[in-house]
Amino acid sequence: MEEDQSLLGNGSAYSSGGKSRTNVSINSEAVGNAVRRIKKSYKLKSLFAIKPIEAFNEERENRPEGSSLAERLGLIDLLGYGVGCTVGAGIYSLIGIGAGIAGPGVVISFLIGALSAVFTALAYSEFAARVPVTGSAYTFAYASFGEFLAWIIGWNLTLEYCISSAAIARSWGDYFTYMWTQYGLTPPTWLSEIPCGITSLSPAAAGIVILCTIVMLFGISTSSTFNVIITILNIGILAFFVGVGGTRVVPSNWVYQDDTFVPFGAASVFAGAGTVFFSYLGFDMVSSLAEETKNPQKNLPRGIIGSLSIAAVVYVGVGLVATGLLPFQFMVPAKAPLAFALEQRGLAWAGKVVTIGSLFGLTTACFTGLLGQPRIFYTMARDVTDAISIGTLMAFSLVCAGVMVLRYTGGKRDYIPISLIIAFTCVTFMSAMFFTHSLPLPVPIVFGGVAFLLFIALCFMKTYNTPTTFKCPLLPLIPCLGIAINMYMLAGLKSAAWIRLGIWLAIGILIYVFYGIWNSKMRDYVPKPKAPPSPAVVDTPDPSTNGGSTIPGPEHSINSVLKCTVN
Repeated sequence: MEEDQSLLGNGSAYSSGGKSRTNVSINSEAVGNAVRRIKKSYKLKSLFAIKPIEAFNEERENRPEGSSLAERLGLIDLLGYGVGCTVGAGIYSLIGIGAGIAGPGVVISFLIGALSAVFTALAYSEFAARVPVTGSAYTFAYASFGEFLAWIIGWNLTLEYCISSAAIARSWGDYFTYMWTQYGLTPPTWLSEIPCGITSLSPAAAGIVILCTIVMLFGISTSSTFNVIITILNIGILAFFVGVGGTRVVPSNWVYQDDTFVPFGAASVFAGAGTVFFSYLGFDMVSSLAEETKNPQKNLPRGIIGSLSIAAVVYVGVGLVATGLLPFQFMVPAKAPLAFALEQRGLAWAGKVVTIGSLFGLTTACFTGLLGQPRIFYTMARDVTDAISIGTLMAFSLVCAGVMVLRYTGGKRDYIPISLIIAFTCVTFMSAMFFTHSLPLPVPIVFGGVAFLLFIALCFMKTYNTPTTFKCPLLPLIPCLGIAINMYMLAGLKSAAWIRLGIWLAIGILIYVFYGIWNSKMRDYVPKPKAPPSPAVVDTPDPSTNGGSTIPGPEHSINSVLKCTVN
């Protein structure tokens, strides 16, 4: 009887008198290896192991043929995806929800979200130029803060893309059934809502998800063409809304009860900004297409910043017209607030046009959300053999912090700048919490002062590893402003959203502890040795001849000098 030698050490097996006895001594070396692996996996330093940028580039270069994503997307494609994903649910449905929180000041909420997104987009652009690999904020976090935080961000992005696509699809179903009523038809109730316990199901929403999935099966080139066409139609319809609706704006609607443009205070504006912020998900979607982009070092920064700029202009313009057409309190319960506002101002025909356009916008938003989600899974799988807004804001803040880490540490583990960045983020969040919860003003001012001192300290830190392609300007000002605005929007969100996020994070951490940490490729990663510089090859000609190399070697030079001296 033989035993598996990989499990047995000096054990022996024998049979005597029909009875067998086996003496097994456990292989001490195998046990030792297992213990060492456990210690290594759960070592704090291992949890924050950074994946070098060189490792991402090596993986991309050494990937077997046929397993890589095809590089077929240009700048127009990226702009189409970014604008299509951004100008979707936020403009057609969230504007009513945001108005219920901030009143007419929802326009400022969209503007604050856009400002934060601009600062974050600059950090995203530098990362995208440095690491042209799919994976978005998950990849950027892995390259700057390490494995554990990268897993948390990737887990949040999973929630972000999954739930945002579901919410957009549900909004599409609402507009679809609303369109029936505009033409005097009564849609069947089951088309938009089937009761299911404490919630309900929407066959119309499921239908658009299935349709978008079918289009994606035709490949990235066909998908991009489809998306660009739908996005152009969507922007055209919104321009139509601004042009036609702007003729019926009543300026008094921007002032609530003879008060101000911001009737519920500054805190409500930040709370509204946090609620609608997931509308700006689009430029994160662009960065997830890095491996499918031609010349990513140039096209990705342009696609990210360009799509965000277009979306910000559209959001502010449409928000001003919508809140000027109708008092905000009447828009809150409406399922299709833009079309409803036009109808209430005697522009029912224009409302029908906007409803059709909303289906285009929500289709491309749902489509791009579904397209981005598997690319996050794809990158996470390679490395591991209102909750939406929280996850998005956390990811964006980490990207802003990560770009500073790379600049101040040069890829090395320098704890002084990392500690300053973490302290700045925490102190800013505390200041935001005290401000949004109406504590005495001196308290948030004190925390704000401490954050300012930490910012000054960062200004005097030496930078390394400055990229040669695109770099985030005015560092550390731009990333710190991005973090600060994100923290204030996070502080304004409701406690229920934090509870849901806590449950989601707990599930993600359990998966990482019991599975991800054991299958991490970074445990066995060995940097590729750099080839030693090849010695300069010098062609030394024969002293007896006048011919030789065009680049004279040492001996040739000496012989030439001697000949000149003799002559």
